[in-house]
Amino acid sequence: MRDHKPSYFQMHVYDQELQRLTAERAEIAKRVSIIEERVQVVQGELHKLEQMLKRSVISRTGN
Repeated sequence: MRDHKPSYFQMHVYDQELQRLTAERAEIAKRVSIIEERVQVVQGELHKLEQMLKRSVISRTGN
C-alpha cells in the first residue's frame, strides 16, 4: 500500500474550508445567543401577562 500524503494544494483547500467553517460556527453561535436573549425577554413578558390575567380573574371573582 502506498502512503498517500495530501498535496500542498489539498492542504490549502482543507485549511481554507476549516477557517470558513470556524467563522460560520462563530456566526451561528452569535445568532443563537441573540435568539436566546430574545426568548428570555418574551418569557418575561409572558410571565407579566399571566400575572395580570390572574389578578384580573381574581378581582372579577372576588367582587
